[in-house]
Amino acid sequence: MPTPRIFDWAFAATALLGLALIPVSGGPWIAAVKALPALVLAASWFVLHQPGWKLMGPALVFAAGGDFLLSLSGLFVPGMGSFAVMQLLYLVRFWGVGLARPKPRRGLVTYPVVFAVITAAVMAVFLPHMGDLAIPMALYGVLLATMTVGGSFASRDWQLRVGVLLFFVSDGLILAFRVWKDPTDLHTWAIMITYYVGQVLITRGARKL
Repeated sequence: MPTPRIFDWAFAATALLGLALIPVSGGPWIAAVKALPALVLAASWFVLHQPGWKLMGPALVFAAGGDFLLSLSGLFVPGMGSFAVMQLLYLVRFWGVGLARPKPRRGLVTYPVVFAVITAAVMAVFLPHMGDLAIPMALYGVLLATMTVGGSFASRDWQLRVGVLLFFVSDGLILAFRVWKDPTDLHTWAIMITYYVGQVLITRGARKL
């Protein structure tokens, strides 16, 4: 039977391929390659049947959908919608585990306040430039921050905590470059590296819940 390490190596290989193809002109095939790392992680949950797989597996399928759609021109909204579903599934898993743990938990007030302040600050800077997308992106920001805090509550494992934080940073970069327009390949690499590392750390940490 496949082991987690096999999927981790497969993820690394597909993630490196996706990063290498960033300078290549977009298209369905390139978009499909960029979605492969999330699909590998999804497969690990479906095959290994570790606790939480019914939420984590589908969440990563939606993540792959978001990767595919955001790699194609004009599909920003559907792509972020796919990621919103992923965030919701992560949120249910992390908060479900976190709330079941003995109380009180250190940081029960601190974490929500910190991420609420950070999210509000980011939104205050970028939402005025988002036009018709301002309200949907504000709602997505709340969902993202709630998921990030949930990941911090669910486990003391550093991998999960760092993973959700990197995902938070990655989405912040997407929002920033959406506003600034015309991101360079270096900008895209920054987004994808923080995203890929965040996703694999989330998976590795969530396996221990």
